[in-house]
Amino acid sequence: MSQPHHPAADTPEENSATPERHQDGPVAAVTPERIAEILTAENLEFRLDSAPVGADEAPLTVVRTGFDNMALTFAVTDGRIFAEGLWRASIPVDNAAKLLYDVNYFNQMQITPTLRFFEGADGRLAVSGVRQIPVTTGLSRNQIGVFVLTTIEAFVRAFETMEQENPELVTWTEGHHDHDHA
Repeated sequence: MSQPHHPAADTPEENSATPERHQDGPVAAVTPERIAEILTAENLEFRLDSAPVGADEAPLTVVRTGFDNMALTFAVTDGRIFAEGLWRASIPVDNAAKLLYDVNYFNQMQITPTLRFFEGADGRLAVSGVRQIPVTTGLSRNQIGVFVLTTIEAFVRAFETMEQENPELVTWTEGHHDHDHA
């Protein structure tokens, strides 16, 4: 039995310096500015910030955005887009056992984001989550867009779940966009 004929196989290969093309544009290096373009297209507020790095390291530009119940940061580092969401709740340390249960249960039931919690400098607990995608070979605009938008949705759902399990911790009102906690 013969193999099916693929017309694309008849065309000469493109110059290797030319970015690979997909229907949604070229696959190219992922940058904070390309992530920001997606947020701009979705009419979402954001800012580009320099994140702290070591003395001998190049500055790391991150993209920060926020919603009523969370702050969200996207960084391009170590060959990946790394997204971290921080839930707005400030949790008394006395709630650690219940919080451990809630975070563990969420992580068992959901693939992404991975939730975790930690004790802050103020002695209170905070819940954050992470999600990432490898980008060493670049991404197209649509691939970046899908990752960014599904990440936002995943974090919204994750932190809404935490709010449903811990309504006493919700001390903010919807429509109050305080981006300074990002």
